[in-house]
Amino acid sequence: RSQEHDIIRYTFYLAQSYKDINQHEKAILWYKIRILYGGWHEEIYYSMFQLGKSMMLSNKYSFKKYSEVLLNAHNFRPSRLEALCLFIRQCRLKKKYNLAFKYGIRAINNTYPKHDLLFIDKDVHEWKFFDELALCCHFLKQNILSKFIYDRLIKEKLSAQSIHVMSFNGSLLFEPWEIKSKIGNPLKVFTPYKRALLSKGIPEPVNSKPSKLLSPTEWPVSQSIDKLKLIENKSW
Repeated sequence: RSQEHDIIRYTFYLAQSYKDINQHEKAILWYKIRILYGGWHEEIYYSMFQLGKSMMLSNKYSFKKYSEVLLNAHNFRPSRLEALCLFIRQCRLKKKYNLAFKYGIRAINNTYPKHDLLFIDKDVHEWKFFDELALCCHFLKQNILSKFIYDRLIKEKLSAQSIHVMSFNGSLLFEPWEIKSKIGNPLKVFTPYKRALLSKGIPEPVNSKPSKLLSPTEWPVSQSIDKLKLIENKSW
């Protein structure tokens, strides 16, 4: 192993050490030096992410300044979500919901970076990023998209427990993001959108109604509402 390799690693962990003891300005300096050395992409990404985070925590940099660093980190390694998640969280706290949506929607289909090794935040990639994005969608009245994100999270959690889950949209023929141009881009003009929609095939409406609805031969066993203990029994 070369001396240059050792210097690069020592620089990274020196920055990490300053970060861990909350000496943000020194951490910022050494993360910048580590980024300039180049080398392993995962370590460069993580240095960029922690550089932006340290700038935020130092309270000496504007939202615009540290946001640029966080977005640059995500653009450098789009498969990783730690930097983008922190950016979107800060947008939400500052009520910059449109800005959060603009950048967050690009990573809505990201999956867990199983080929990466360095300091992967499991919670961020499994639910925290998507939770932050869904909250911003909610504040923007994008309730369909917010519902879609939470629906997918619930399905993934239950599927991991070998529980088969299916859900159906009872109010739309297709989800808005399913209608795309021939090259896979979202459509912004109505007429091309209508053509793309019709090309997917629309099922015929049900014109007739059943003459009789049969009740089940056996009703499921239930329990009384009192046994559910929905109201706390407190002695006021």
